[in-house]
Amino acid sequence: MAQERETDLAASVPSDAVASIEQRPYGALLSCDSERGYQWSGRTDVNYKPGALIDPQALVDSIVAAYANQDGFTAESAPTADNQPGAHVIGEHGAGYLVNENTSRTAVEILSFSPCFVLPDGMSPSKQY
Repeated sequence: MAQERETDLAASVPSDAVASIEQRPYGALLSCDSERGYQWSGRTDVNYKPGALIDPQALVDSIVAAYANQDGFTAESAPTADNQPGAHVIGEHGAGYLVNENTSRTAVEILSFSPCFVLPDGMSPSKQY
């Protein structure tokens, strides 16, 4: 389901501006509470063609509008730490996506994360998943 949603978000970038879409095959487990609670996080990059002109605010606005009326989702504008446009989409059960341009303005980053879950005994948060 996360991969489908990332594909939907990647489609927000005008297709004539896209050079490639790279989904990382593995994610990381991040602690989300003090009792073996973890979130899985992943990433997809939508790389621009050289010279492509993207309006990051228009991209964020289209994402927020697309998810505003979908059952089970909330979406809002969420500027990045360097005050660039970004979107935060939260889906059913707390899965979420952060979407913004990378710092070099050559790609859109789609960061995904699962709801917090208890890591089963015998599983290590340092392994690749």
